[in-house]
Amino acid sequence: VVSTQSTGNTEYQIQSSGINAEYGKYRIPNTKQWYQRRVRGSFLVIGDPTEDLLKMTLKLSLIFLALCVLVSNIEAGLEKKRKGSPKVQILNGEEANSDESCAKICSGTTGRGKTTFNAYGNNAYVDVNMAECGFVKIPSVVISLEGSSSHWLVKGSSSVYNTTPNGFRVYLYNEGAGVNRNQLSGLGWNLDWVAVGFTC
Repeated sequence: VVSTQSTGNTEYQIQSSGINAEYGKYRIPNTKQWYQRRVRGSFLVIGDPTEDLLKMTLKLSLIFLALCVLVSNIEAGLEKKRKGSPKVQILNGEEANSDESCAKICSGTTGRGKTTFNAYGNNAYVDVNMAECGFVKIPSVVISLEGSSSHWLVKGSSSVYNTTPNGFRVYLYNEGAGVNRNQLSGLGWNLDWVAVGFTC
């Protein structure tokens, strides 16, 4: 159905999608304006679909850009936090602290059946070499005596002597455990240790 409608002082031919249609969308020939029929004989301009699509695309692009900036800022903050917090933090030690980036944890064991128990009267001492850790200052060392029997009775198993960047010594009062020095390897006694210090 083609009818002539008047909008202001201009008349347009409107092609309806159906006779007596109460609602429908109409395009004015040779223009980019679209009219929606609300009631018979009355029209409402709802805009150009192409322009609306461009506006929507622009809005979505701005939203996407804002999200990218937000994600980037979050990642930058997390990276800064990771770099700002040292992997190993040493509050103090036997010597003045070096740069936090040089802090290192190094651990080892003298080994079951491989530990050398040096004579100290009827008792023993063990020299531990940790030169491979690369410490340049005296590290903090924690030790534990590991074995299969009787080592829980030993005195001196947590006492560290003469620590240097390259090693330390431990004296064991094995007589208190009722065993002599020659039995220690057979019982699997060995020293497990952890050292924390600076490598530069």
